[in-house]
Amino acid sequence: MNQNIRLVDVSKLYGTSGGGFPALKHVNLTIPKGEICAIVGASGAGKTTLLNVMSCLTDVTEGEIFFDDTDITKMNGKEASDYRLHNIGFVFQKYQLMPTLNIHDNICLPYVLAKESVDEAYVTQLVQNLGIESELEKMPDQLSGGQQQRVAIARALALKPSVIFADEPTGNLDSQNGFKTMDLLISCAKELGHTLVFVTHNETLAAMADRKIEIVDGEIA
Repeated sequence: MNQNIRLVDVSKLYGTSGGGFPALKHVNLTIPKGEICAIVGASGAGKTTLLNVMSCLTDVTEGEIFFDDTDITKMNGKEASDYRLHNIGFVFQKYQLMPTLNIHDNICLPYVLAKESVDEAYVTQLVQNLGIESELEKMPDQLSGGQQQRVAIARALALKPSVIFADEPTGNLDSQNGFKTMDLLISCAKELGHTLVFVTHNETLAAMADRKIEIVDGEIA
């Protein structure tokens, strides 16, 4: 089931010298279920930090983050890892595919980590939607950047997460492939009813979202 995301007075400090660097400052934000949301802002504004705290990849310094009624900031490391595996899909800018696994096994890796049987029918639907059904026996280095990112998207969707987070998912692609990849990611999220939150510098890509959130110096503008 998709989930409502709510940040309450969230701050994140890095380092301790001089009180630390405030990457996020008292952020209050709600992202409704099923929304396609773009996070924009200058380099160093806090976009990736905001994405990372929402996706359980980074702890907050202060504040609370709720997925419906579940406060993920109260979880220990193992609890956060397990919650992330079953509820959150993450698409990285640099793909992060396993070089020793073929494409099919890369996509199915979340099932292995979750110790669940692979839903082959669902995986088949995913790869068909993403246009990579003919690449399943290949290794990652045999694919183009655009194809590798589609594999990364399929892997992020494999366990049917409540929310998909994507950090500059088209940053390593040319403009044409970047637009196609973003369009596929948004289409898949909408078709499956997932919430999608993505970071981008590209205003054209941001305009494809239901809502654009701008962050300036760690604060929502």
